[in-house]
Amino acid sequence: MNKSTTITHLLDYFNNDINYFVSKVDINIEKYLNCLSATEVKEIYRSTLTNPTNPTNPTNPTQTTTIQPQSTTTTIQPYLPFDSKRPTEDIKERISKMIKERNTDRRQQNLMILGQLYKDDVINNIKIIKPLSLRDDTLIYIGKQGNKKVIVKVQPRNKKEYNFRLPNYSYQLATEACFFNSIKKYNLNTIPTFYFYGNLAPLDPAIDIERYMLVMELLGNNLTILKNKPVATIVNGVLLALKTIQSLHNCGITSTPKESFVHKDVKHENFVFTDDTMTTVKVIDFGLAESLYDTKHRRKNYKSSYAKPGDGTPLYMSTMQHKLSIHDYMDDLQAFAWMLLDLLGNQPLSTGMTWYNATTNDQRLAMKLEFIARCKDPIYSGRLANGTLTIHNIGVIGELAAYTINRTQYSTDLKNDDSIYYTEYNEQYYKDIETIIRKLR
Repeated sequence: MNKSTTITHLLDYFNNDINYFVSKVDINIEKYLNCLSATEVKEIYRSTLTNPTNPTNPTNPTQTTTIQPQSTTTTIQPYLPFDSKRPTEDIKERISKMIKERNTDRRQQNLMILGQLYKDDVINNIKIIKPLSLRDDTLIYIGKQGNKKVIVKVQPRNKKEYNFRLPNYSYQLATEACFFNSIKKYNLNTIPTFYFYGNLAPLDPAIDIERYMLVMELLGNNLTILKNKPVATIVNGVLLALKTIQSLHNCGITSTPKESFVHKDVKHENFVFTDDTMTTVKVIDFGLAESLYDTKHRRKNYKSSYAKPGDGTPLYMSTMQHKLSIHDYMDDLQAFAWMLLDLLGNQPLSTGMTWYNATTNDQRLAMKLEFIARCKDPIYSGRLANGTLTIHNIGVIGELAAYTINRTQYSTDLKNDDSIYYTEYNEQYYKDIETIIRKLR
């Protein structure tokens, strides 16, 4: 059984449920498994044969199966169980072992493991009570400060002597904190309340490391819960999300702003309902947020301000981002098309639509452009249709995406000296996008 087949079996076994996966290592199980060596994946698979469980119907929901993959071929380690204790081994010894890993992604995860928090840790007067997402770039927990629950985002500080040599995208908390500080004067009610950002000392200098920590308001479920809901419910939620993005674009000012931000990572996971009524949405995760105006209040349309590789989530980013074009309002607006494509289909884009399983930037760009060009072709759209992603709705989504490309409709649709399209803020854009989205049925 090869690695990819084994991973398919494991995804089915664990049912994509973090509560039954290797000590809560990661919400994105597939990404985690693909990161491991074939030997490690097979070892996890063998453990499922010797430690059978029924993830979808456990006899004791408070217990989980802990699988510790062991391998002599790599120095990578899984995240430790949240309710365990911090290893007592000298931190210098742990770092010495973990920097031996030569693979960049695995070396980064080794550093993340050093920075993980544990149940009842108290950091900056916040008690850590629950892990929310242990990703490969940020650790996210729910904490309690007095009687108030908060979101705690953590990234371990990478010191020069660690010699981890991590990629530039590893640290986005500073960017997010900078965004909060820049936008707080506008008192927007469409973003979470920001409480704190700073560099914190080790909890125990002998066995722990320094961390960057960002604390903000705890909200409710994200828009992922809309999947498989009636189209009208999905449309209502997405239109609420559109309003939050518009508030970033105009900073709450209805006239043309001289300070404006684009999110650059629009996807349903980054829009969160404030409560169970699902009537109010806030936008989160500003690690990639970009100001469209420089310090002299001039629109950034020059080459040094173009998009960089790694900006955004490939499945949802705009065709302009794929081309490393000018940061623009239309990047965020086009992403709503790919988000709707995901929400309306029965399966996630990454697993349910084979046409979307591209592995390179150029392939993804080509497929998105093909979708936009052929969305009205009944043969093409008929192959993609599933669930509420009907032929009609595929055409509407294609219309939305096409609206954002090579624009010449309004006086605010412009070109720079490189003949690259960009836009100035225009209230009509959002009205047009809303009109298109309301065509879904």
